Amino acid sequence: MKKVLLVDDEPLIRQFLKLHFETGGYQVSEAENGRDALDRAASEMPDLIVMDMNMPVMTGWDAAKALKKPGAATAGIPIIALTAQKTTEDQTAAHEAGCDTFVDKPIDAERLFKAVERVLS
Repeated sequence: MKKVLLVDDEPLIRQFLKLHFETGGYQVSEAENGRDALDRAASEMPDLIVMDMNMPVMTGWDAAKALKKPGAATAGIPIIALTAQKTTEDQTAAHEAGCDTFVDKPIDAERLFKAVERVLS
């Protein structure tokens, strides 16, 4: 069973995502900010991280950079960036931070799972 770490500061979004991932057969853990995501990713080594980019404590941008830092144990874990900002600059910034792909909010479950299939295949 594949493990996914869901990172978002909004509990309702995590709940929505968790329901969809568990229904899809994934084992799910959650984090509410980038700092928590770093700790959980290092201890749990998920197969995938789905992370909001705009969060308090530590942003998804900063967390992605830390997770993908060369030599980090988490560097090979794919990251799907989630954000309400839909500009080309945000997509570029997500890739520069180390995210493997970008899905905009509001979240469309079908589009998200197509992205999941791409990064996990």
